[in-house]
Amino acid sequence: FYITAYTVEIRNVVFKNGFSDESGGALLSLRDVQIFDCTFISNRARDGSAIYTQSRFQTRITGTKFISNTATSSGSICNNGGSICIRDSKFISNESGQAGCIFNNDKGRLISSGNEFTDNRAELASVMANKGIVKSTNDVFSKNTSQVGGAFLNDGKIDFDEATFTENVSKNNYGCCISNQNQGDIKISNCHFLNNDTS
Repeated sequence: FYITAYTVEIRNVVFKNGFSDESGGALLSLRDVQIFDCTFISNRARDGSAIYTQSRFQTRITGTKFISNTATSSGSICNNGGSICIRDSKFISNESGQAGCIFNNDKGRLISSGNEFTDNRAELASVMANKGIVKSTNDVFSKNTSQVGGAFLNDGKIDFDEATFTENVSKNNYGCCISNQNQGDIKISNCHFLNNDTS
């Protein structure tokens, strides 16, 4: 689906087996969009196997599941400089070359609250690669696996509050939960780290 109209609201829709050899396996959004109680399953693309968003626009996602989506390059969601708010959603068994769940590109802004990220995989950063600004509150990250970079690879700014990291694995000793690069800025408050490992 190619979204070009102002403003689109999507409710209770299942997006399954979508494909793009470029961006946005299920949704390529060039406008503001709100997504409620949807499911994205087994979608494929180079960037943003489920959703690709463009700069200047806002995306709100609530109560939605992302399951077994595959990106050859970056993320089930690829945020290319836009603003995204994700609440009360689940990311399960997604795979990517980098950023198994979310790639937050330059100047991208992301608010993540009350979400669960479970059993996601990537060569680089099993949950998120960040070059923008991220606020994570009450999120749970469990059993995610990467070759390099842990669950998070940060080259921007991330603020974690009340997050839980459990049984995440980085296979090449680059931080099982968080790997910070260059001028990356990380704040961690009231978080829990349990049984994470590098191997």
